[in-house]
Amino acid sequence: MVTYYSAGSQLAVRPPAKKKSGPRNLCGRRITVLDGSQQYAQLTEKSANCVEQKKKPIRISTFQSQAPATQAVINGKAYGTLAESPVIQAAVAQSGGALVVNGKPFDTAPYGIA
Repeated sequence: MVTYYSAGSQLAVRPPAKKKSGPRNLCGRRITVLDGSQQYAQLTEKSANCVEQKKKPIRISTFQSQAPATQAVINGKAYGTLAESPVIQAAVAQSGGALVVNGKPFDTAPYGIA
């Protein structure tokens, strides 16, 4: 196996990204995510941590595909969207400046070819 890149979860928001911290400090914010995705599980766990810290839970909005999840952020209906880093980077590139990446990918894994 030859590793050719790493990917993980990444957050995109409307500019300017006030904090480049990625998915930290999302308590009380509305975040879009694909239903049943790894990122949904990550947000659910982070939301439970918010509640344990006596903060407001993350308001998770689920979608069946990334395009409407991204559009909800562009339209101001959510603070950000969380997805696989290649998906987020493509969404940011296609947004014409309406979105920016917020933070580095996390929970990364190498992808390879045999």
